[in-house]
Amino acid sequence: MAFRLAGTFAAETATRIVEMLAAGAGSASIFETCRLERAVRDAHAAARHVAISPNNYIAGGRLALGLDIDNARF
Repeated sequence: MAFRLAGTFAAETATRIVEMLAAGAGSASIFETCRLERAVRDAHAAARHVAISPNNYIAGGRLALGLDIDNARF
């Protein structure tokens, strides 16, 4: 479970970082010729993977409290 929580946090953080970089780069970051545009797309795609879902925070909290995870994926 700790691995899933760490992965979820890392994906959310990476997404925020590339969004800040893209905002700083301005309109140049929206063109496919810009490497930053690809990084933004990749970070968003990775953050939507089921293994690093924000629902992992709920499952981790329930586990820490000694409750059933109540999810068939675990």
